[in-house]
Amino acid sequence: YSMEYQPDRSEEYALSKGWRIVAKYEDPDRTGRNSRRPGLQALIRDVKAGRVSVVVVHRLDRLYRNLESLLRFLRFLKSHRVRLVSVTEQIDTESWWGRLVLYVLGALAEMYVWQTSVRVREVKAEMARRGLHNGQAPYGYCNGLCSTCTSLNGEGYCPLFGQADRPESRRGRIPVPHPVDQHAVRLIHALYSQGFSDRDIAEYLNSRLFHLPDGSLVEFRTKGSRNTRPERSFSRDSIREIIINPFYAGLIARHTVQPLDMDDEQLPGTTSGDYRRKQQKTSPVGSKRAILELNPGLHQSLITTSLWQSNQQLRRGKHSTPVRRGSPTNSYLLSGIGCCWECHAWDGRKASLRGATGTSNRTYYRCATLQDQYKSRKKCKT
Repeated sequence: YSMEYQPDRSEEYALSKGWRIVAKYEDPDRTGRNSRRPGLQALIRDVKAGRVSVVVVHRLDRLYRNLESLLRFLRFLKSHRVRLVSVTEQIDTESWWGRLVLYVLGALAEMYVWQTSVRVREVKAEMARRGLHNGQAPYGYCNGLCSTCTSLNGEGYCPLFGQADRPESRRGRIPVPHPVDQHAVRLIHALYSQGFSDRDIAEYLNSRLFHLPDGSLVEFRTKGSRNTRPERSFSRDSIREIIINPFYAGLIARHTVQPLDMDDEQLPGTTSGDYRRKQQKTSPVGSKRAILELNPGLHQSLITTSLWQSNQQLRRGKHSTPVRRGSPTNSYLLSGIGCCWECHAWDGRKASLRGATGTSNRTYYRCATLQDQYKSRKKCKT
């Protein structure tokens, strides 16, 4: 049943019992492995407030695909004297038989998640061995379906927009070089091999117009839904992703895969501190960027393999000092997204923030230009 029919079945069941419907809770396209769902959190708040006496679900796996979380959620409902009823399985937690069936179906729902995860990983590994790219085409490439193109770097930017589909893409299965962005990728790798930093390359691309081989003048811009900047400018992080990606050298990388995340920190009775301590533990498979193997791809390369390898050696040399060698790598989610308000108020610059880890593993951010050319001008102090 789709999302259109599941509420109807639950409503019919509730009305047949003479119950008054207080609210509906939906979480489309959200995983049932944990409680990180806005609809479920709204239900939890209503239960705590005493506005709910019976929870009706279309199927049990619509509520959770995590047996541990499901049992803890049941204890939460019981502590507030709330019943749980499943329409399809005819489960009522008020009876011992209903609770037994609930335990069995909850375990089966979780088993389905584990099996699906294993199958997906096997398929991705096999695609990498065959030289096929999995996911969205990286920057500098497109899917080749020009007649139905919906890319942000399409209309008004790409000269092939709206024309016939490119046959070398094999109906969108193989990424093909973007007519404009491919030149930006080559320029980025060439500048990096000459000693330019990620930040220097980003500022260089954002402040200039470039002549293409056909004589046209363009201003390079990024693509992707994660870039929320209206001008779609380059950042240090976007340049780094282009430099380290072996796809541009005609290679398909198979990366390490993190274990299936079944942690649930937003259930009642679980503190965020417990979840944070779990997250700080070292992953058994190491960094998610670690490459297990490289395979020749079916797509056209934009740079030579030797250039990509030399750039990786340059990068390792920049970040492998005796002090930092062997130290854990921290992730700072606001880097490249948050901007310094002092710099913006002073001269309108969008100076990005740079993350750091202080005492007690606390993360803080500061203006990145403190270490750059603006430091001597004493414009930004914090």
